[in-house]
Amino acid sequence: MKKNNLKVLFIYFSLSLSITMHAQGDTVSTSVILKSIQTFANLLDSQDLKHFGLKSVEQLKTLRAGRQFRMRVIGLYDLQRYTQNQDVNNIIKEYPSVEVALVDQRGKIVTSMEFAKKNGQWKATGYGSTPEFIDLRKAQDSISKTVLEKGELIRIPALQLSVIQVRSAAGLEFISLQTRPDLNFYKGKYMAASEATSTLSRMAKTIKDE
Repeated sequence: MKKNNLKVLFIYFSLSLSITMHAQGDTVSTSVILKSIQTFANLLDSQDLKHFGLKSVEQLKTLRAGRQFRMRVIGLYDLQRYTQNQDVNNIIKEYPSVEVALVDQRGKIVTSMEFAKKNGQWKATGYGSTPEFIDLRKAQDSISKTVLEKGELIRIPALQLSVIQVRSAAGLEFISLQTRPDLNFYKGKYMAASEATSTLSRMAKTIKDE
């Protein structure tokens, strides 16, 4: 299967989030990930490599499974209705999907695959990183290893933004994965989650529902 079909597969499966919810703490097995890497390699051709953050098919085959990130999203509707005193966690929705980092021998994220559970089994539903995971890959040298291991990737599709959520002595914080001067967001910057969400809420209220 070549370029056009591969991209169609990615778009189609990435939208398939209505599959049975996963059990808390459940993870994709190494054997399933390795089998899916082989499938990914078989689907690729030379024209796709750069699009998926890869140098070669051989490079893909050398990658190993890294951290598994649950799909967590703040939607436009919830963001528009957020109030200053509201618990940010209450507007973060978790979906039945996991994006698995594929890392090199140094532990650096190169690309990823998305998995969802169907009929009790994890299945690959997307080959190559989502836009938010690309942000994470590009920002990985701007944030600490501990944050990459413990923080949660939060996606804000309506504003084309993504952050890492961490809990510290200062409370719940967001770490920006992008630089957006209009929002006072800078790559690697720590922000109180409530203040950052209030800023995002003001931006969200300028967006009219379709």
